[in-house]
Amino acid sequence: MACPKEVAFRVEIRQDLEANVYVAESPDLAGLVVEGHTLDEIKAEALAAAASLLELELKTKPRAQTDFIWHSPVPA
Repeated sequence: MACPKEVAFRVEIRQDLEANVYVAESPDLAGLVVEGHTLDEIKAEALAAAASLLELELKTKPRAQTDFIWHSPVPA
């Protein structure tokens, strides 16, 4: 069995005040866009989505190092 590849990527989290949700996107991992109602939920959703996307891309389960980056909401 192949050794898991190590992958590092960033996930940027923003709060959408109008929709009352957090939105997570990755500038390093195409297709990663998820939303959740709490920070714990958005982190879990982002990690699950990233794992699926990376497994599809790499054809193996990677060991991922994720840096979450918080962006403060800007009032409309």
